[in-house]
Amino acid sequence: MTASEIPNEMKRLVVTSAGKGTSVADCTIEIETVPTPTPKSGEVLVKVTAAPINPSDYGSWYLSKADSYPIVMGLEGCGVVVATGGGLTTYRCPVGTKVGFFCGGGKQGSYSQYVTMNAITEIFPMPDDVPIEDCASFMVNPYTAVGILDTAQQAGSTKAIVHTAAASQVGQMLNKLAPMQDMEIINVVRREEQKKLLEVLGAKHIVVTSGEEEVWKKELKDLVKELGATCAFDAVAG
Repeated sequence: MTASEIPNEMKRLVVTSAGKGTSVADCTIEIETVPTPTPKSGEVLVKVTAAPINPSDYGSWYLSKADSYPIVMGLEGCGVVVATGGGLTTYRCPVGTKVGFFCGGGKQGSYSQYVTMNAITEIFPMPDDVPIEDCASFMVNPYTAVGILDTAQQAGSTKAIVHTAAASQVGQMLNKLAPMQDMEIINVVRREEQKKLLEVLGAKHIVVTSGEEEVWKKELKDLVKELGATCAFDAVAG
């Protein structure tokens, strides 16, 4: 894409009202037409390819203060650099670079056609051999998975942990990351199909809680003792 092909205006999604403020279903979401942002020195313009929906996204859509609306939508995403504002730092991501990005300031959202991002702190170049559509969730969930293992190790649980949201995106990432750190994951799920999903990823220890309570609790207790887990992460929201 050349500079002349970048449109003067773009579309983005915004939440204009929380409605009753009890759930996402109460929200009013609109398509807004705004000027396409222009990158400053040290920034790049990214044409957005894809963006995920995380619990950390939609919680703010209906729980924010009334004067916060309209709210731009989307915390992270991926795309291709189509322009730069110049400056030494932009050399790490020239035009054509596939990147993941994180909207940390609240002024821009990833549910937009274009975003301007700081070339050092808000984007990360993606591997050339990975389809850019697969890079939308490079920040929130992966860093959560890294943080969980790091927290467990600091707490002294270096052999194994219990994770109760095991079929989630974070849970799946934990099962891929833990073996690299010689840690075991005791996965707790609610349904058999979730167990099968994790087995495909190579998970070895999976407790399904849909059966008799006495049985799965004993299974969980035995695994905790066998693997030496002293730290558990229990999903209470999201």
